[in-house]
Amino acid sequence: MSGTTAGQRRDLAAAGLGITTGVTGIMVFQDIGGDALEELHEMVSNAMLAVVLIHIAGVLVSSVMHRENLVRSMITGFKSAEPDQAISRTYRWLGAIILAVVVAFWVGYPATGLVTPGADSAHTERTMTIETGCTSSMVRGTHPA
Repeated sequence: MSGTTAGQRRDLAAAGLGITTGVTGIMVFQDIGGDALEELHEMVSNAMLAVVLIHIAGVLVSSVMHRENLVRSMITGFKSAEPDQAISRTYRWLGAIILAVVVAFWVGYPATGLVTPGADSAHTERTMTIETGCTSSMVRGTHPA
């Protein structure tokens, strides 16, 4: 990736982890891809959690070392700095696109009919059967011996 900074590559990697987590999660929920995809989803999700924890730790350490409240700056969007250190442009358009995609997914995905009532309980029972070798009827004692 010539012409990109380390920060841009880091941001792209984090976005890639987030998108991969979401896509594999939906596919696993729909029973697409089998155990291999479920393992990939778990691995990518754990990597994303590690990135989030490292980010939070970095914000706390930087706030203490530089004696400034970075969390407030992240929330308000304002930070005290020299004029030559100012951010040259904002990316509000990117935030608007991401927000529109997320809202469209939340509204549109249930309308596709892929989410069925009881699908989560069926997934839970399938997972329990795989992990324990018992079905819910065996646990309730209704399964013939």
